[in-house]
Amino acid sequence: MSCAEDRTSRREPQSTLVRVTTSRGDAMTAVIEDLSAGGMAVSAEHPLLAGDRVAVQGKRGSWAGTIRHCTPRDQDGAYQIGIRFE
Repeated sequence: MSCAEDRTSRREPQSTLVRVTTSRGDAMTAVIEDLSAGGMAVSAEHPLLAGDRVAVQGKRGSWAGTIRHCTPRDQDGAYQIGIRFE
């Protein structure tokens, strides 16, 4: 089953600036690309490791989750990071 087939919640497009902090204390600015009840996709300039736990904080709220994937994007050099909420 692909990741897209695994989704049960509708994703809403976003463009919201957030702060992502790992359980190791590393922090970076990212942009939420889409958000659902089960998780979010963010775009960031630096990669994060799949399996890492993160806290995401922004104007719309705070979330805790686990990195599911981190994929480099050719078009802009950023990374698309999938986060599943806990």
